[in-house]
Amino acid sequence: MQAMPTKSTSAKPTKSRAQSRAAALQIVMSDGTPFEGTPIEIVRSMLKCSHESKSMTLDLYMARTADRAKLVFDAKLDALGATLEARADAFVRSLIRNGLAMETN
Repeated sequence: MQAMPTKSTSAKPTKSRAQSRAAALQIVMSDGTPFEGTPIEIVRSMLKCSHESKSMTLDLYMARTADRAKLVFDAKLDALGATLEARADAFVRSLIRNGLAMETN
C-alpha cells in the first residue's frame, strides 16, 4: 500500500520572509511622522493622515502632494508608472530622493 500525499492546508502560496522584507519600507517624513509597509501602503497611510478627502484617489493625492512639494520645497516628486503600485513606488522613492523622507530600514 502506497502512502497518500498529504494535502496542503494553505490554499494561497505564501511569500518568503525575504520577499516580504524586500517589499516593505520604513520611512520617516521630514516632520518626524513614520510610515511602514509597501510603497502603496505608505501612500494610503499618508492619505489617511492628511487633511485631504478620504474619498480622494491615491493618484490624485500623489499629484496634489507633488504640486505642494514643488511650491513649498521646490522638489520634483515623481509618480510615474504603468500601475498604481509602480506609481506609488516612484512617489515614495522621490520623497526620499528629495529629502522629504528618510528610509530607516
